[in-house]
Amino acid sequence: MKRRREIKLRGQIPTQLFQNPHPTRKGAGPRIKSVGVTVITEEMQETTDMWKHKFDNRLQKQIFTSPQEFEYSEYSAFNGKIDKLIILFEKNIILPLSKNQQILRLKLNDIILNWSKYDSNLIISQYETNKIQLMKSNKFKKPISHCIIHNNGTNLIICSVGNCLIVWEPVIGQNGIVDLLEKTILFGHDQKITCLSEMSEYQMIASGSQDGTCILWDTNKWKPITSLNNHEGSVSVIEYSKISGDIITFTHNKKNYDNILRLWNVNGFLIKTIKLQNGINGYVKSALITHGVEGIARNVVILGMKNGLISFYDAFDLSFITNLKSQNKVPITALATSLNSKRLFSAEKNGLIHVWEKKLKNKN
Repeated sequence: MKRRREIKLRGQIPTQLFQNPHPTRKGAGPRIKSVGVTVITEEMQETTDMWKHKFDNRLQKQIFTSPQEFEYSEYSAFNGKIDKLIILFEKNIILPLSKNQQILRLKLNDIILNWSKYDSNLIISQYETNKIQLMKSNKFKKPISHCIIHNNGTNLIICSVGNCLIVWEPVIGQNGIVDLLEKTILFGHDQKITCLSEMSEYQMIASGSQDGTCILWDTNKWKPITSLNNHEGSVSVIEYSKISGDIITFTHNKKNYDNILRLWNVNGFLIKTIKLQNGINGYVKSALITHGVEGIARNVVILGMKNGLISFYDAFDLSFITNLKSQNKVPITALATSLNSKRLFSAEKNGLIHVWEKKLKNKN
């Protein structure tokens, strides 16, 4: 009786551990939401298969495995300059945004943020109807240069004004955003902020400036964590890895035209520095780091260049892999990948969007 009681309270003793099989657990299965779109459901299923370590031919088609085998085709044309490509997977569409636009995904509807270099207003409108909901001016009465959406439990709008960051918390009403409450203001840069990157997975944001610094901010305490220094020029591009937290920064030195790409870890320690080609051939306009499953896929840094090339570097040590080239020698201003990284979308300065994918060989 005493032994049975001990087993009931604390489990089987080691000598009895594998004598009787444990009953099969009745779990709920993989938590995959049905979104009603065939393409997305297939990609989500393939991602689940990768976690089950099913090494099949599908992994050989991904952009980070063999990018040199990818070919491009024209996907769409947009009337205007494109600075960001946002893929709305549940709607199966690509949303091109200009430099002065950002999207905020809400449960009820999607919100578009607009700002201008000529005034201090942030204009909030509905994505579907383009109806303006709110116009908010910042307290410094200066133009907004960049804006990102950060989620640390709630959606926050973070805008750069001069050399500081303003953090706003949206007040959500029945019809959308009714007001913006100023949460805090972050100071740390000596000169104008030139780029922003949100790092929600690590509860951080990163800001680059003309003063040659990149500051990592803690979005729980709203204090600087560390500064990525020793940049020779203005930091114009920041991107991070959702898997490892590694950060890449790009700087262009206007004095000697040097283009420098650096790789940092999430704690701010410099891992690798490489010098790209001088002038336009090495000038980076956009960047992306793939987020394949570590141990199965080799993640890469994808750079959209000013000369129209798309360059691939190993995300581990920045070793060069290959270049992709289209017919147009137009700057690549935005990059995005599909959910399973089988397709790469690139946007050109003139508004053209290309899709890159591996062409299957005809058996005939």
